[in-house]
Amino acid sequence: MDIGARTEQQDRVLTLRRDDDLLLVLADGMGGHEDGALAAQTVVDVARESFESSDAVDAEDLLVSIAVAAHARINAAGAERGVSPHSTCVLLHLTERRAVWAHVGDSRLYRFHQGRLSGRTTDHSVVELLRLRGRISEEEMKTHTRKNAVYEALGGEEPPEVEVASQELDRTDGFLLASDGLWENVADHELEAVFEMSDLSIALERLVKNARRRGGEACDNISVLAARRQRASRSLAARLRRRLRAGHTRSSD
Repeated sequence: MDIGARTEQQDRVLTLRRDDDLLLVLADGMGGHEDGALAAQTVVDVARESFESSDAVDAEDLLVSIAVAAHARINAAGAERGVSPHSTCVLLHLTERRAVWAHVGDSRLYRFHQGRLSGRTTDHSVVELLRLRGRISEEEMKTHTRKNAVYEALGGEEPPEVEVASQELDRTDGFLLASDGLWENVADHELEAVFEMSDLSIALERLVKNARRRGGEACDNISVLAARRQRASRSLAARLRRRLRAGHTRSSD
């Protein structure tokens, strides 16, 4: 994570593991609303509680329940303070064979196969709608005057429309979760380069540094998480199962 050019870090990230289950969470408190940091922290708090208390539940149900519960708790916390906090979220649940993800807002999940970008979530934003209608390009989304206009979020009067998807895993698959402070300032080939390195943490640190440099004085908070499936080395293959390895950046000083 990196605070960027902001005065407050309103992004939150979380990685949890239980046996062969892995949960990655990224939340971006919306800077145009009071207590965005509170909203984002609420998302990761609810995710932790839900994941640690769940027992062999359906992954889709788990992710949707996290978003719905976080939405309600954000509203309750806001009511106590007399504010209306909001947050985006993107959630990824991984097992040995399957990936399930959910998102609300414009924090993204990118999918990779054999080291190449194979898709991403569709932002719940005005500029995404413009792109889908062919009025602006992918690159123009990053600098458009309405790039921060999000029509779905956790918190607020309307319940969130949680978008959920899944896929069976191949041994070459990888995933990257990113807040807009990251994806607005990097290119697709730089995201692919992350999965070419043996150490995901080092790769993500470099990615964040590049995004921060390019973002300049207008740079938003930057957050990123990544996970990939990895085979055990030949010398350990007889006694180790295939495992999931996750990497994430540390907070900057």
